[in-house]
Amino acid sequence: MALKDFFNGIPWLSFEKPYRDKDQATIEKFLEEHKQEVGYYAFLQMQYDKQWQALLAYAHEKDVLIFGDIPYLLRHGQCGCLGKSSFVPV
Repeated sequence: MALKDFFNGIPWLSFEKPYRDKDQATIEKFLEEHKQEVGYYAFLQMQYDKQWQALLAYAHEKDVLIFGDIPYLLRHGQCGCLGKSSFVPV
């Protein structure tokens, strides 16, 4: 999300090539220069995980089975596809 913010919300397929193709040096430089933004999104993910784990524990205490996790769909241009770009034809 920090990269998507950096590119003003455009789909990751439109990121500049070194970012889109996850060039290691480019990504490392970005991480160094945008620690606060990256940290913010890491914090949000950590909070989500803590809440999800608490919900699962509560459900199990009540003998409610939650199988898997929250389903979602990825659109072609979403950042979630960036990490799995081998599954997405470019």
